[in-house]
Amino acid sequence: WLNGYGVFETPSFTPQSVAFLQGATDWLCGDGAADFRDAANGLPADDYRLVQRWAWFALDDTRPEFADTRLLMPDGTLSPLGEAYAAYLPHLPEPASLLLLTALTALAGIRRRA
Repeated sequence: WLNGYGVFETPSFTPQSVAFLQGATDWLCGDGAADFRDAANGLPADDYRLVQRWAWFALDDTRPEFADTRLLMPDGTLSPLGEAYAAYLPHLPEPASLLLLTALTALAGIRRRA
Protein backbone atom coordinates (compact mmCIF):
# COMPACT_ATOMS: atom_id res chain seq x y z
CA TRP A 1 0.00 0.00 0.00
CA LEU A 2 1.04 3.57 -0.65
CA ASN A 3 -0.36 5.34 2.41
CA GLY A 4 -0.48 8.77 0.85
CA TYR A 5 0.72 10.81 -2.07
CA GLY A 6 0.05 14.46 -2.67
CA VAL A 7 1.37 17.97 -3.16
CA PHE A 8 2.79 19.58 -0.06
CA GLU A 9 4.63 22.81 -0.86
CA THR A 10 2.72 24.51 -3.65
CA PRO A 11 -0.14 27.00 -3.57
CA SER A 12 -3.59 25.50 -3.21
CA PHE A 13 -5.59 24.19 -6.14
CA THR A 14 -3.17 25.16 -8.91
CA PRO A 15 -3.04 23.67 -12.41
CA GLN A 16 0.26 22.08 -11.32
CA SER A 17 -1.52 20.36 -8.39
CA VAL A 18 -4.19 19.04 -10.75
CA ALA A 19 -1.56 17.85 -13.24
CA PHE A 20 0.35 16.04 -10.49
CA LEU A 21 -2.82 14.41 -9.14
CA GLN A 22 -3.79 13.19 -12.61
CA GLY A 23 -0.29 12.11 -13.63
CA ALA A 24 0.44 10.24 -10.41
CA THR A 25 -2.96 8.55 -10.49
CA ASP A 26 -2.41 7.54 -14.13
CA TRP A 27 0.93 6.06 -13.15
CA LEU A 28 -0.55 4.13 -10.23
CA CYS A 29 -3.50 2.82 -12.27
CA GLY A 30 -1.47 2.04 -15.34
CA ASP A 31 1.75 0.37 -16.25
CA GLY A 32 3.98 2.58 -14.09
CA ALA A 33 3.20 0.81 -10.84
CA ALA A 34 2.96 -2.49 -12.69
CA ASP A 35 6.70 -2.20 -13.34
CA PHE A 36 7.31 -2.68 -9.62
CA ARG A 37 6.92 -6.42 -9.16
CA ASP A 38 8.57 -8.90 -6.86
CA ALA A 39 7.82 -12.61 -6.77
CA ALA A 40 9.03 -12.85 -3.15
CA ASN A 41 6.85 -10.01 -1.80
CA GLY A 42 4.02 -9.43 -4.28
CA LEU A 43 0.73 -11.26 -4.60
CA PRO A 44 0.30 -13.87 -7.34
CA ALA A 45 -3.30 -12.71 -7.88
CA ASP A 46 -2.15 -9.35 -9.27
CA ASP A 47 1.00 -10.59 -10.99
CA TYR A 48 3.22 -9.71 -7.99
CA ARG A 49 2.66 -5.95 -8.10
CA LEU A 50 4.11 -4.19 -5.08
CA VAL A 51 1.58 -1.34 -5.08
CA GLN A 52 -2.05 -2.47 -5.03
CA ARG A 53 -3.74 0.37 -3.15
CA TRP A 54 -3.04 4.02 -2.60
CA ALA A 55 -4.63 7.15 -1.19
CA TRP A 56 -4.41 10.84 -1.98
CA PHE A 57 -3.05 12.70 1.03
CA ALA A 58 -5.61 15.46 1.43
CA LEU A 59 -4.18 17.98 3.87
CA ASP A 60 -6.93 20.18 5.28
CA ASP A 61 -4.68 22.87 6.68
CA THR A 62 -4.64 26.50 5.63
CA ARG A 63 -1.35 27.46 7.32
CA PRO A 64 1.02 29.07 4.80
CA GLU A 65 3.67 26.38 5.18
CA PHE A 66 1.29 23.70 3.91
CA ALA A 67 -0.53 23.29 0.61
CA ASP A 68 -4.28 22.84 0.96
CA THR A 69 -4.77 19.66 -1.06
CA ARG A 70 -8.13 18.56 0.30
CA LEU A 71 -10.69 17.16 -2.09
CA LEU A 72 -13.62 18.33 0.03
CA MET A 73 -14.34 21.69 1.60
CA PRO A 74 -15.48 21.91 5.25
CA ASP A 75 -19.12 22.18 4.13
CA GLY A 76 -18.88 18.87 2.22
CA THR A 77 -18.72 20.37 -1.27
CA LEU A 78 -15.88 19.51 -3.60
CA SER A 79 -12.83 21.74 -3.55
CA PRO A 80 -11.47 22.92 -6.91
CA LEU A 81 -9.01 20.02 -6.75
CA GLY A 82 -11.86 17.66 -5.80
CA GLU A 83 -13.86 18.89 -8.81
CA ALA A 84 -10.89 18.25 -11.09
CA TYR A 85 -10.46 14.79 -9.55
CA ALA A 86 -14.16 13.93 -9.94
CA ALA A 87 -14.11 15.09 -13.58
CA TYR A 88 -11.00 12.98 -14.14
CA LEU A 89 -12.42 9.72 -12.72
CA PRO A 90 -14.09 8.54 -15.96
CA HIS A 91 -10.61 8.53 -17.56
CA LEU A 92 -9.40 5.81 -15.16
CA PRO A 93 -9.87 2.07 -15.62
CA GLU A 94 -13.23 0.98 -14.19
CA PRO A 95 -12.16 -0.76 -10.97
CA ALA A 96 -10.03 2.21 -9.92
CA SER A 97 -12.53 4.87 -10.97
CA LEU A 98 -15.41 3.10 -9.25
CA LEU A 99 -13.46 2.73 -6.03
CA LEU A 100 -12.32 6.36 -6.06
CA LEU A 101 -15.77 7.68 -6.94
CA THR A 102 -17.34 5.60 -4.17
CA ALA A 103 -14.81 6.91 -1.64
CA LEU A 104 -15.26 10.53 -2.74
CA THR A 105 -19.06 10.23 -2.63
CA ALA A 106 -18.94 8.62 0.82
CA LEU A 107 -16.68 11.35 2.15
CA ALA A 108 -18.97 14.05 0.81
CA GLY A 109 -21.96 12.38 2.48
CA ILE A 110 -20.15 12.08 5.80
CA ARG A 111 -19.13 15.75 5.70
CA ARG A 112 -22.69 16.89 4.93
CA ARG A 113 -24.15 14.95 7.87
CA ALA A 114 -21.59 16.24 10.36
